[in-house]
Amino acid sequence: MRPRATMRVMHPDLFEGASAVKVSQKKEWLEILTDIESRNRFSIDFDGRDGVLLASEESGGWKRFLLGSMRPYTLLIQTREKKPVLRMHAPFRWIHREITVMDVNGKALGTVRKRFTIPHTRYDVFDAHGRTLFEIARGFVKQWTFTIRRDGHEVAVITKRWSGLGREMFTDSDRFQLQFPGIADPTERKVLLGALFLIDFAHFEKGGD
Repeated sequence: MRPRATMRVMHPDLFEGASAVKVSQKKEWLEILTDIESRNRFSIDFDGRDGVLLASEESGGWKRFLLGSMRPYTLLIQTREKKPVLRMHAPFRWIHREITVMDVNGKALGTVRKRFTIPHTRYDVFDAHGRTLFEIARGFVKQWTFTIRRDGHEVAVITKRWSGLGREMFTDSDRFQLQFPGIADPTERKVLLGALFLIDFAHFEKGGD
């Protein structure tokens, strides 16, 4: 008699039960072929379960065309059944780019803000009351690695994952992974997901730095 396969039960709050989150950008062929920027869409995977959540950008077409990666935008995070989970909003900024993560009722959970530093790239992560939670630093050699520290100790990391030669050369269809072994608070994990999206828009979109 064959043993019955066991299904891993996910915690009701995905951000509390997961050990890592993977985010993959979804590109339309029309955008790839014409190079016309469309609204971003992402699949969010938890511990090997693909597409558990979906993220979609809300922004005006003229803003995407004129302002590029600096455009203001809102990201709606929802389940496949269209149940809202989070909202994230990034205002227009020349410098000090930022994103605020909110729950489904619009209550702020925290903000991520890019610090103006040369030559290294730094981000500060704040809670809903403006208190500093983490510092994020981009690797000087490993440009696709963003280390997250609390009080000088590494607690999490965001990495851009290789998408294959064709995708990397001809598209900006990005894949990222957020690992947070040193962070247990689900709210802090949600804010760091916002950091992942801000990093993608700021550094890996067309026109990003």
